[in-house]
Amino acid sequence: MLRLYILRHAKSAWPAPSTGDHDRPLNKRGRGDLVKISKMLLERGYLPDLALCSSAERTQETWRGIAGVLPNCAMEIRPELYESTTSRYLEAIRSARINGSLMLIGHNPVCDELTRLLITGDGPVAGEFLSTHYPTGSLVVLNIPANHWTEVKTTSADMVDFVRPRFL
Repeated sequence: MLRLYILRHAKSAWPAPSTGDHDRPLNKRGRGDLVKISKMLLERGYLPDLALCSSAERTQETWRGIAGVLPNCAMEIRPELYESTTSRYLEAIRSARINGSLMLIGHNPVCDELTRLLITGDGPVAGEFLSTHYPTGSLVVLNIPANHWTEVKTTSADMVDFVRPRFL
């Protein structure tokens, strides 16, 4: 069984006229949410072994905000996760060369679409997720019946948790 964490970046600021979308930082609420998210990761034992992070500033700032509670988690910046597609996210997952758990730190709508593509849709947590949207700073936790990341299939994952910062 593999464990996948899909974290949408925390709330970001709208770009200043001289700042492009790629370079948008987090806003005050987003930085505050990272404190709550970090605490939740520790309390629930959600400790990935590898994080794949979009190259955008807001995703990297999200990583920096939680990295302190994940000292054994390596991080790789993956430019292909910025302005991406569900197929590219799935390729990134399948290309992970790790035997442990994996976290993706990315963007919507792809985080939402990927989650919907991977889950079976069974169970109360999946039902809750399917009936709402994927807010910034939210985390989905999936168990995937596979031995290696190359074996990940669609509509196979069980949703273990769906955490939104406003409920922490």
